[in-house]
Amino acid sequence: MCWLAPGMLWMWDLTPPGYVVAVAFYSALFGAGAAIIPGGAGRRLALPGAFVVVELIRWRWPFGGVPLATLPMTQAASPLAPVVRTLGSLLLVALVVAIGGALSALAQRQWRPAAIVAALVAVCSLWAAVAPSAYRLRTIDVALVQGGGPQRTRADITENPQVLQRHLDATQLINGHVDLVLWP
Repeated sequence: MCWLAPGMLWMWDLTPPGYVVAVAFYSALFGAGAAIIPGGAGRRLALPGAFVVVELIRWRWPFGGVPLATLPMTQAASPLAPVVRTLGSLLLVALVVAIGGALSALAQRQWRPAAIVAALVAVCSLWAAVAPSAYRLRTIDVALVQGGGPQRTRADITENPQVLQRHLDATQLINGHVDLVLWP
Protein backbone atom coordinates (compact mmCIF):
# COMPACT_ATOMS: atom_id res chain seq x y z
CA MET A 1 0.00 0.00 0.00
CA CYS A 2 2.94 2.34 0.70
CA TRP A 3 4.01 1.90 -2.93
CA LEU A 4 0.58 1.97 -4.60
CA ALA A 5 -1.13 4.79 -2.66
CA PRO A 6 1.27 7.52 -3.80
CA GLY A 7 1.86 5.95 -7.21
CA MET A 8 -1.83 5.79 -8.05
CA LEU A 9 -2.74 9.20 -6.62
CA TRP A 10 -3.52 10.43 -10.15
CA MET A 11 -6.75 8.39 -9.91
CA TRP A 12 -8.03 10.75 -7.21
CA ASP A 13 -8.73 13.34 -9.94
CA LEU A 14 -10.90 10.83 -11.78
CA THR A 15 -12.80 9.40 -8.83
CA PRO A 16 -11.84 9.57 -5.14
CA PRO A 17 -13.82 6.43 -4.22
CA GLY A 18 -12.30 4.60 -7.20
CA TYR A 19 -8.82 5.59 -6.03
CA VAL A 20 -9.45 4.17 -2.56
CA VAL A 21 -10.93 0.97 -3.99
CA ALA A 22 -8.12 0.52 -6.55
CA VAL A 23 -5.34 1.04 -3.99
CA ALA A 24 -7.01 -1.33 -1.53
CA PHE A 25 -7.74 -3.94 -4.22
CA TYR A 26 -4.28 -3.97 -5.80
CA SER A 27 -2.57 -3.88 -2.40
CA ALA A 28 -4.69 -6.86 -1.33
CA LEU A 29 -3.77 -8.63 -4.57
CA PHE A 30 -0.06 -8.21 -3.86
CA GLY A 31 -0.65 -9.26 -0.24
CA ALA A 32 -2.51 -12.37 -1.37
CA GLY A 33 0.26 -13.21 -3.81
CA ALA A 34 2.82 -12.96 -1.02
CA ALA A 35 0.62 -14.89 1.41
CA ILE A 36 0.12 -17.95 -0.81
CA ILE A 37 3.80 -18.61 -1.47
CA PRO A 38 5.32 -21.49 0.45
CA GLY A 39 7.49 -20.99 3.49
CA GLY A 40 11.00 -22.27 3.79
CA ALA A 41 13.67 -22.28 1.13
CA GLY A 42 11.21 -22.05 -1.77
CA ARG A 43 9.84 -18.68 -0.75
CA ARG A 44 12.69 -16.74 -2.35
CA LEU A 45 12.01 -18.44 -5.66
CA ALA A 46 8.23 -18.18 -5.39
CA LEU A 47 7.99 -14.51 -4.37
CA PRO A 48 9.33 -13.11 -7.67
CA GLY A 49 6.94 -15.43 -9.49
CA ALA A 50 4.02 -14.24 -7.37
CA PHE A 51 4.87 -10.59 -8.06
CA VAL A 52 5.13 -11.31 -11.79
CA VAL A 53 1.69 -12.93 -11.81
CA VAL A 54 0.12 -10.09 -9.80
CA GLU A 55 1.70 -7.41 -12.02
CA LEU A 56 0.49 -9.28 -15.11
CA ILE A 57 -3.03 -9.36 -13.68
CA ARG A 58 -2.84 -5.67 -12.76
CA TRP A 59 -1.73 -4.75 -16.28
CA ARG A 60 -4.73 -6.58 -17.78
CA TRP A 61 -7.67 -6.48 -15.37
CA PRO A 62 -10.11 -4.85 -14.69
CA PHE A 63 -11.06 -2.55 -17.57
CA GLY A 64 -7.99 -3.51 -19.58
CA GLY A 65 -5.69 -3.03 -16.60
CA VAL A 66 -4.10 -0.17 -14.71
CA PRO A 67 -0.54 -0.23 -16.03
CA LEU A 68 0.56 2.86 -14.11
CA ALA A 69 2.66 2.94 -10.94
CA THR A 70 4.12 -0.42 -11.90
CA LEU A 71 7.26 -1.92 -10.45
CA PRO A 72 9.20 -1.60 -13.74
CA MET A 73 8.43 2.12 -13.83
CA THR A 74 10.27 2.51 -10.54
CA GLN A 75 13.38 1.17 -12.26
CA ALA A 76 13.41 3.43 -15.33
CA ALA A 77 16.76 4.99 -14.37
CA SER A 78 18.26 1.94 -12.68
CA PRO A 79 21.12 -0.19 -13.98
CA LEU A 80 18.59 -2.99 -14.47
CA ALA A 81 16.43 -1.04 -16.93
CA PRO A 82 18.22 -2.33 -20.07
CA VAL A 83 16.96 -5.88 -19.46
CA VAL A 84 13.49 -4.69 -20.47
CA ARG A 85 14.71 -4.07 -24.00
CA THR A 86 15.54 -7.72 -24.54
CA LEU A 87 13.67 -9.72 -21.95
CA GLY A 88 10.60 -7.64 -21.07
CA SER A 89 9.12 -5.74 -18.17
CA LEU A 90 8.01 -8.83 -16.29
CA LEU A 91 11.62 -10.03 -16.06
CA LEU A 92 12.49 -6.69 -14.49
CA VAL A 93 9.75 -7.27 -11.93
CA ALA A 94 11.21 -10.69 -11.14
CA LEU A 95 14.75 -9.32 -10.85
CA VAL A 96 13.77 -6.49 -8.51
CA VAL A 97 11.87 -8.83 -6.20
CA ALA A 98 14.67 -11.43 -6.38
CA ILE A 99 17.19 -8.76 -5.38
CA GLY A 100 15.00 -7.94 -2.39
CA GLY A 101 15.04 -11.63 -1.48
CA ALA A 102 18.82 -11.72 -1.90
CA LEU A 103 19.21 -8.76 0.44
CA SER A 104 17.02 -10.60 2.93
CA ALA A 105 19.23 -13.67 2.54
CA LEU A 106 22.35 -11.58 3.14
CA ALA A 107 20.82 -10.11 6.28
CA GLN A 108 20.28 -13.69 7.49
CA ARG A 109 23.83 -14.66 6.45
CA GLN A 110 22.55 -17.09 3.84
CA TRP A 111 25.21 -16.66 1.17
CA ARG A 112 24.07 -19.21 -1.41
CA PRO A 113 20.68 -17.66 -2.32
CA ALA A 114 22.29 -14.22 -2.51
CA ALA A 115 25.05 -15.53 -4.78
CA ILE A 116 22.53 -17.26 -7.06
CA VAL A 117 20.54 -14.04 -7.45
CA ALA A 118 23.72 -12.04 -8.04
CA ALA A 119 24.70 -14.48 -10.79
CA LEU A 120 21.22 -14.32 -12.33
CA VAL A 121 21.24 -10.52 -12.32
CA ALA A 122 24.73 -10.52 -13.84
CA VAL A 123 23.69 -12.90 -16.63
CA CYS A 124 20.55 -10.88 -17.44
CA SER A 125 22.49 -7.61 -17.38
CA LEU A 126 25.25 -9.05 -19.57
CA TRP A 127 22.67 -10.37 -22.01
CA ALA A 128 21.06 -6.94 -22.23
CA ALA A 129 24.45 -5.31 -22.75
CA VAL A 130 25.55 -7.58 -25.61
CA ALA A 131 22.20 -8.19 -27.30
CA PRO A 132 21.76 -6.40 -30.60
CA SER A 133 20.02 -3.08 -30.29
CA ALA A 134 17.78 -1.35 -32.75
CA TYR A 135 19.21 0.80 -35.46
CA ARG A 136 18.03 4.20 -36.54
CA LEU A 137 16.09 4.29 -39.78
CA ARG A 138 15.62 8.03 -39.73
CA THR A 139 14.83 10.80 -37.30
CA ILE A 140 11.68 12.86 -37.21
CA ASP A 141 10.89 16.25 -35.74
CA VAL A 142 8.05 16.13 -33.24
CA ALA A 143 6.11 18.99 -31.68
CA LEU A 144 4.42 18.27 -28.36
CA VAL A 145 1.33 20.41 -27.83
CA GLN A 146 -0.44 21.03 -24.55
CA GLY A 147 -3.45 23.26 -24.97
CA GLY A 148 -3.66 24.24 -21.33
CA GLY A 149 -6.68 24.93 -19.23
CA PRO A 150 -7.75 24.43 -15.66
CA GLN A 151 -5.75 21.81 -13.77
CA ARG A 152 -6.99 19.08 -11.44
CA THR A 153 -10.50 19.19 -12.84
CA ARG A 154 -12.71 16.29 -13.71
CA ALA A 155 -13.49 15.52 -17.33
CA ASP A 156 -16.63 17.22 -18.58
CA ILE A 157 -17.93 16.42 -22.05
CA THR A 158 -19.36 19.94 -22.43
CA GLU A 159 -15.79 21.33 -22.33
CA ASN A 160 -14.64 19.28 -25.34
CA PRO A 161 -15.03 22.12 -27.88
CA GLN A 162 -12.98 24.50 -25.69
CA VAL A 163 -10.27 21.90 -25.13
CA LEU A 164 -10.09 21.18 -28.86
CA GLN A 165 -9.84 24.88 -29.64
CA ARG A 166 -7.03 25.35 -27.09
CA HIS A 167 -5.09 22.53 -28.75
CA LEU A 168 -5.70 23.96 -32.23
CA ASP A 169 -4.54 27.40 -31.06
CA ALA A 170 -1.40 25.92 -29.46
CA THR A 171 -0.70 23.97 -32.65
CA GLN A 172 -0.74 27.22 -34.63
CA LEU A 173 2.16 28.47 -32.47
CA ILE A 174 4.54 25.80 -33.81
CA ASN A 175 7.41 27.39 -35.71
CA GLY A 176 9.01 25.59 -38.63
CA HIS A 177 8.38 22.21 -40.18
CA VAL A 178 7.60 19.18 -38.04
CA ASP A 179 6.83 15.62 -39.07
CA LEU A 180 4.44 14.88 -36.24
CA VAL A 181 2.30 16.94 -33.89
CA LEU A 182 1.44 15.08 -30.69
CA TRP A 183 -1.49 16.08 -28.53
CA PRO A 184 -2.12 14.59 -25.06
